[in-house]
Amino acid sequence: MQDKLVMSTNEALALGAIEAGVNVVTAYPGEPISSIVDTLFAMRKRLNMHIEWAINEKVAYELALGASFTGSRALVCVKHVGFNWLIDPLVASAYSGIRGGLVIVDGDDPSATASTHEEDVRYISKLSEVPLLEPSSPQEAIKMIKFAFNISEEFELPVIIRVITRLCLEKGEVVLEKARYSKASTKAIAKGSEKGFKHTILHEKNLRLKKISEESEFNRMENGIEKDLGIIVSGNTYSFLKRILVSLQLDLPILKIGFVNPTPYTKILEFSKQVRDLLVVEEVQPFLEEEVKLALQQSSINIFGKYSNHLPWANELNPLALKDAIERILNKSLKMMDMIGAPKPSARYSRYTIKPCLKDFHPQCPHLHTINSIKKVIKQCREEVIIVGDVGCMTLDLRREDSIIDTIVCMGASPSIASGIILGGKKKAIAIIGDSSFYHNGLLGLMNAIHTQTPLTLIIVDNMITAQTGFQPNIGTASEDLEIKRALKIESILNALNVRYHVLNPVKEDKLLQEIIINSLNSNQCTVIIARGKCPLAEEAGAYKSFNTVDTLGS
Repeated sequence: MQDKLVMSTNEALALGAIEAGVNVVTAYPGEPISSIVDTLFAMRKRLNMHIEWAINEKVAYELALGASFTGSRALVCVKHVGFNWLIDPLVASAYSGIRGGLVIVDGDDPSATASTHEEDVRYISKLSEVPLLEPSSPQEAIKMIKFAFNISEEFELPVIIRVITRLCLEKGEVVLEKARYSKASTKAIAKGSEKGFKHTILHEKNLRLKKISEESEFNRMENGIEKDLGIIVSGNTYSFLKRILVSLQLDLPILKIGFVNPTPYTKILEFSKQVRDLLVVEEVQPFLEEEVKLALQQSSINIFGKYSNHLPWANELNPLALKDAIERILNKSLKMMDMIGAPKPSARYSRYTIKPCLKDFHPQCPHLHTINSIKKVIKQCREEVIIVGDVGCMTLDLRREDSIIDTIVCMGASPSIASGIILGGKKKAIAIIGDSSFYHNGLLGLMNAIHTQTPLTLIIVDNMITAQTGFQPNIGTASEDLEIKRALKIESILNALNVRYHVLNPVKEDKLLQEIIINSLNSNQCTVIIARGKCPLAEEAGAYKSFNTVDTLGS
């Protein structure tokens, strides 16, 4: 008898990975995919599975790739901006080939509800020539991830599953069943001299994958009464579209595409012959619209979408924008019976009842005290001081009326950008970065500043946790509960780099913090300030109880 449970898409993906026999799970925290890994962590004692929050997404993918080379099935979970980090090993592994099934769950974030910007990973799948699938519901997600592992092993390629924030939050009934799979054998890594030949093989694999995409159950046509307009849609946008069409009392033909790359050109051509005009509905970039135009380049059918300005380029699908697009194409007025809304998170995801900050700093946040100390220093300085922030809690400062941060670009970039400002503009600059972002990539910018003797002032706001994504551990925390036995404190790294640094509590030692910042700005040396204090929300949630932040490296 099949079991049925109501669960979120992220929970469905986690259980699908278990049913597929995954051995290794690696990830970096980030919305909207964090809860996939937290779900697995909660069950890990019953699973024969290694689960790890890696130092960054590139390392996460390389760990999973190595596991795949041994024949183990591996899952990688990252968000869209983190996906940029693993492009290099992803493209290389498409050439070298993999052995054990290797699946990457990517969380795209339309409207950038928990991100610095929007991005569309579908283009990266085409660049790297690896398959990409998009589920429309929790039930399809659990089915699709098992299918992804199977084709990954069949074609010896990594496979991407793209989900969006709305889908990750969506709950639905899921049927659970045991997947059948055979363990793969080990495979040697491709040698450099073979790469040209390997590209030919990779292309041939994609031609075979295209045939599978054309016949895939995830790509299907739905008949509609009204033939003046057909809609082509992918992923969870399909489920949202269906609700909107019901509200508009429209019965339009739909081509739902779940096997997105390679795109089923033949099926698109077949569908186009049934309707007068086409509307391509998707979120973020017009990837599918471009593919539809390629598929129908010999056809005279009208294709509407983002390029025709019938649908907006940015943000999540808006029911009123879709209604307006259909009205313009059909040249008639429509009435929406019910206003359809997407599920919105009231706060960032957390496995704890207490949620991370979404709009502003907690009044007792040590980061806020650090910000206020920098603000007082700036007022005392005769010269302009540029403040370069970083991804994480510091993004909250940008939403304040009295924000001091001049720019935030991407995770770990603040030390390098601040150094460039100092070198190129001959200005004073302060880089402010969280502990997780420092471990992730900020360390490299600091090392470069030390090497070039750039007088960088780097403030590491260390709350000893990855707060903004739901209170996950980082490399600076050890946890008996999570079986992470070693923690590496920032001081250990700075000692090895032989750089001048100070450690203080910004809440209790604000005067000292201001004095050190002023001295650093007036010196010709690179200086690091560790402003350390616990996140009050993480403490209230009890997130620190299972963590040990004592440096045990080498013990």
